[in-house]
Amino acid sequence: MKIWWIFAFVVMLSFGLRGTSHSQAKGQPLSNTQTIARSIRLVERGKFDDAQQILSARIEREKVAGEKIKLQNALADVHFFWGQQLTQEHDFEGAILHYRQAYTTDQTLRRLEAGHELGYIGSLYDQMSRYEEALRYYNLALHSYREVKDPRGQAIMLGNIGAMYGRLSRYKDALTYYNLALPVRRQLKDRSGEALTFNDIGLVYGRLNRYKEALRYYNLALPLYRQAKDRYGEAIALNNIGGAYAHLDRNAEALRYYNLALPIRRQVKDRSGEAATLNNIGLTYSDLNRYEEALRYYNLALPLRREVRDRPGEAVTLNNIGFAYDGLNRYEDALRYYNLALSIKREVHDRPGEATTLNNIMWVYKAQKRPQIAILFGKQGVNVLQSIRRDNVGLDMVSKQASLEGTKRLYERLAALLIQIGRLPEAEQVSRMLKQSETFDFVRRDSAQAGTTETLSLSPLEQQYVNRYNQLGSEVATVGERIAVLERVPEGGRTREQKAALDKLYDDREAIDGRFEVFRRELVAAFGTVTPDLNTVDVAASDAWQKALDKVSVGTGKRTALLTTVVAPDAFYVILTTPTTRLRFSTPIKSDDLNALVSRFRTSLTNPRLDPQNDAMALWKVVFCNGELETALRAANVQVALWSLGGSLRYVPIDALHDGEGYLIVRPRLNAVVTTTSKDYFEAPIGGQSLAVGTSHAFDVNLKDGSGTVETLSFNALTQVPEEIRGIIHDEADGGTGPLDGRILLEADFNAAQLQSQLRHGFRTVHVATHFRLRPGDAQRSFLLLGDGKPLLVFDWKVKMPLRNVELLTLSACETGLGGDAPQAGASVPSSGAEVGSLGEVAQLQGASAVIVSLWSVADSSTSLLMRDFYATWNQNPTAGKGEALRGTQRALLGVTGTIPGDEVRGMKLRGEYKSRPSFIPDPQHPFAHPFYWAPFTLIGNWR
Repeated sequence: MKIWWIFAFVVMLSFGLRGTSHSQAKGQPLSNTQTIARSIRLVERGKFDDAQQILSARIEREKVAGEKIKLQNALADVHFFWGQQLTQEHDFEGAILHYRQAYTTDQTLRRLEAGHELGYIGSLYDQMSRYEEALRYYNLALHSYREVKDPRGQAIMLGNIGAMYGRLSRYKDALTYYNLALPVRRQLKDRSGEALTFNDIGLVYGRLNRYKEALRYYNLALPLYRQAKDRYGEAIALNNIGGAYAHLDRNAEALRYYNLALPIRRQVKDRSGEAATLNNIGLTYSDLNRYEEALRYYNLALPLRREVRDRPGEAVTLNNIGFAYDGLNRYEDALRYYNLALSIKREVHDRPGEATTLNNIMWVYKAQKRPQIAILFGKQGVNVLQSIRRDNVGLDMVSKQASLEGTKRLYERLAALLIQIGRLPEAEQVSRMLKQSETFDFVRRDSAQAGTTETLSLSPLEQQYVNRYNQLGSEVATVGERIAVLERVPEGGRTREQKAALDKLYDDREAIDGRFEVFRRELVAAFGTVTPDLNTVDVAASDAWQKALDKVSVGTGKRTALLTTVVAPDAFYVILTTPTTRLRFSTPIKSDDLNALVSRFRTSLTNPRLDPQNDAMALWKVVFCNGELETALRAANVQVALWSLGGSLRYVPIDALHDGEGYLIVRPRLNAVVTTTSKDYFEAPIGGQSLAVGTSHAFDVNLKDGSGTVETLSFNALTQVPEEIRGIIHDEADGGTGPLDGRILLEADFNAAQLQSQLRHGFRTVHVATHFRLRPGDAQRSFLLLGDGKPLLVFDWKVKMPLRNVELLTLSACETGLGGDAPQAGASVPSSGAEVGSLGEVAQLQGASAVIVSLWSVADSSTSLLMRDFYATWNQNPTAGKGEALRGTQRALLGVTGTIPGDEVRGMKLRGEYKSRPSFIPDPQHPFAHPFYWAPFTLIGNWR
């Protein structure tokens, strides 16, 4: 994976002189005013220590409080300018010491000056890549500026705080502070500052892989920079626009904007920016597989980045050089540059970049047919990503989803590699972690849940080499940090001691590089073959699943197995886990081709005028690995198959696949979908009261997004809902005649307050018949439509829809398992398929044992019939379980006689005909035989 480096900067503070000069009368004892004047002259000559001594001596003798304050202020000024001098000499630690001494006085007497000193301290920590400390001082400076009502200082600090959160990968916080800075910049009529803030917001969206939004903000910045005649900023905006176009695969436009930025950067002598643009031009050529040209531009960028001491940028270019060599199959050269990049990334605490480079190293070792070493580096990369997610608890859901899309291939590739060499428990763990991340990225987690973020298990041998690798990396980072500090001192201004120290550090770094080469040779020798140690990694969560399968198999008398699917770039994999064994199966197919097949199948499923049988058979061959998986399931006598689905397969029901003889729904084996937490709910149901809620009314819902834009969503009437609900619940007060005892909340009674109050009574079954709107990755804009016309956000379920001890939550609504960009007829399927698993796991995390969701817009009439029959069947034979009741109802629906329903659906209207596709020939005696009617609902979780 290449890294796009979009140039950004933190606004450095710049303030004028803090004192005025005074004259001294000769031959007379110095007054306080004259002492201060003398100290100023000493400062101007660089004699800071002398200035400090005369002021300190005068302060000790002074008895008048007001006069002492003047002298203390003057001493604070000496320390301030001393700090500035040391900053120019790149002695940052010494500068910080003097800024702190100035602050000691100013924090009480001069809050504005105190803000300046805190800001400078923060900027120095920023330059030293000590971002947490920089953040603390920027926040202190912001407080000071707010106290003295200095808007310019506030704007600068708000921007700097946003930049620090961005460097720490805390993107939600970064956006919060940038949006606080914007109105202050506008109040000041600071066009360059406003442009800078727009640019920085764009950078955050770029880090989240949301490039269309990034482009919008860069295009807001560009005219403001030009209006302010800020050529430096104009080049930044042009460069970043080019980067956004490159990420959107619009390479010609990317090169055009880079070539507009490059001469401006050279004109304003922006060496760092010039390096960034050269790097980005190289990236574009790399994207076009023109690696030799890419290397030419990278090798122009690298010395510039070293010249300006841009360590993060140097790491990016080193990584990209490694990628180009990888593309040329020069693997040893690639590894050399990747390892150079990795040590700097650790030095500057670039965790996303570290994960990217670890992924790249994994891919090189795989290409060299050294899978055990590849896995070792891939595991480290995944664990870095897991730590980033743990630290991004509050990030908004859309951003988390987009961020996930940019990194999930590392999980998929690692899982595929583990499967290929038979390390199946670890592959299950990687797949499970990806699915957990999708869920936790969908809903906001609190601090307690954040601690549940899993990390990959390591064997003792892997742990040994990871420890050695980390130790070497730590030594490289430490030496690199010390070298960076000394290199900031201009060569002509270095003392003899500094020169000697720098020479020794260069020798130390070379020695560590030598030890690194020894380590690499030992690593290759140790991991060259599969060893017993590597196949006995303790994966506690995978063991827990096997124990749960054994327990439920014994408890039900039905052999139960877990099927974990992995969609890798070039193959589809299934891990079959029984209580005693694990087996692997695969189908060679590119992920894009699989997604296209799923999309085609969904088109035929969601249009009852199309015949889905051919598509159902084609997908069965992929999922069941040309029948090999089916043979293994029969040999193991598996009667209950629990599917942990990955990728776009979560958009289709397993029972709608066709094995050449019939749909799987008519086969005796039960198929259910599980989430990563389902094993906690495999106990037999207890039973109890039921609650059914819904609305039949049409509503328009106005939904406001984070920017204040209002979206109006129209929902049609669902005329069958009252009959459906009353056919499920026995509630004489509301006319309910169904088989389940409980309570009905219909129309206006179905509101947030009533729902929350009723659920606290401990209902075991909750049935919801209404509209549902799910936006991918955004629980703050995904909602159930309540009977009073108001939305109940998924984000609020934890409080307003408590599900603890609920045995079944049924969402009898349109597309409750799909997002707002769910695949439509003729459209491509989003590759993640995360929404089904996420929504099911959201409910299970809140305590629901099982959830029924829909995978497309369902017909109102057939849904009402299916739901009433399902509950009646389940009530008549509860020991058979929810899963069997649902499947039995679906099978029965195939043979129901009656009138073919019209186009009334819970969601969008039925889609038109596709003349190029085989047509489904309806049977008036079996109007619901098409899977459109019987297959949309999927059971997630406990099927018992």
